Amino acid sequence: MSDYRDIPAEKVSPASEAYNAAMPVTFCAGCGHGTVNVLLSEVIEELGIQERAVMIAGVGCGTASLFVQNIKRMAVPHGRASDVATGVSRVLPDRVVVQYSGDGDACAIGLAGLLHACARRENFIVLIYNNNAYGMTGGQLGPTTSEVVPTTTFIQGRDKEIMGYPLDIVELAKALPGCVFAARERITTGKNVFRAKKTLKKAFEYHVDGVKGIKLIDFLGNCNVNWKGAQTFTPVTANQLIEDEVSKYFVQGTVKEPK
Repeated sequence: MSDYRDIPAEKVSPASEAYNAAMPVTFCAGCGHGTVNVLLSEVIEELGIQERAVMIAGVGCGTASLFVQNIKRMAVPHGRASDVATGVSRVLPDRVVVQYSGDGDACAIGLAGLLHACARRENFIVLIYNNNAYGMTGGQLGPTTSEVVPTTTFIQGRDKEIMGYPLDIVELAKALPGCVFAARERITTGKNVFRAKKTLKKAFEYHVDGVKGIKLIDFLGNCNVNWKGAQTFTPVTANQLIEDEVSKYFVQGTVKEPK
């Protein structure tokens, strides 16, 4: 694999194939980030919007998504993806702007920006990979961590007497009138992945058809590398924990669509 610094300057652009080919994707083996990116790539291609799509990636494991799709993209400071997506979508209203964030980026430091975007009825798509932890920094407890997910800071899972309850971003967003589509899907089994793609494509279709507002999908996925507990997780056992336990803490499916 060549280094991106070896590519001639005229060939290095935010959407150049040469740049993508030189940059390794850093998703851990078995992480659902890769699955979500495959679905996103398929939907963009199927709808023929590659030239219009712009990805705004917040800081986190998902930042590597910038080197998956051959589309325009921007890396932004931690927690500011919604703010930058707001600016891009307002200045370039013909573009399909997609915010791609982890639950830490979107639901902790970026929560105010996201909810205010929903309140203002900004016009972009929000995709959140929710692994119930701060994955990039080592698996610490985050705002969405449920009681059954062991983290490096709370080995037994969230202690609600100390840290309160996990935040459900779908429930929060759907209450705001500017959020016109809100859903949650699990990236855990083949059947669930197929369903997730249908939901993802529906959100994009609403956007392309001119429905203005925030379209938000929260994807429940694993962090089998950083979830720490009595057992050592594999992608299979981590996904099973989501199926059996984690999903009980969060509303499932599509909970809001345009009327």
